[in-house]
Amino acid sequence: MRLSRENESSDSQRDFYRQIAEAIRGLKRNDQMLHNLMLMEFWSIVRTMDELNTGFWSQYMKNHQQVSQQRLKQWQAEKEAAQTQRSPSFSRTSSPFESEEEAKNVQQKMSERIALFSDIIGDERSPTRRQIRESSNENS
Repeated sequence: MRLSRENESSDSQRDFYRQIAEAIRGLKRNDQMLHNLMLMEFWSIVRTMDELNTGFWSQYMKNHQQVSQQRLKQWQAEKEAAQTQRSPSFSRTSSPFESEEEAKNVQQKMSERIALFSDIIGDERSPTRRQIRESSNENS
């Protein structure tokens, strides 16, 4: 009894999926037919206009190219504007310090702090404070 109910439900599901697949195929066929009809209408209009006004198609294509290029530039500008609004740039365009001397002082202080920390943890490979001072005096 239980197996027959499961078989019936699986058969009804298969039928349901089969009907959906057939409906999708029908929609795709109808969409392709509509696309082909619209394409035929478009080309018949173009041919008629080209017969009435010689050079219509070439002028249309020039205008189409210009409009497409303008739209592409507009999309690129919108994309760049949206990107700058979304994520600010983390790269610096200039130094946060007012002068090079201030930057060197900060760099020297940081080097001294690193040397002090290295002395505390006992890293033999790290430069000593004296070596750092000597190298900074040589650079100055």
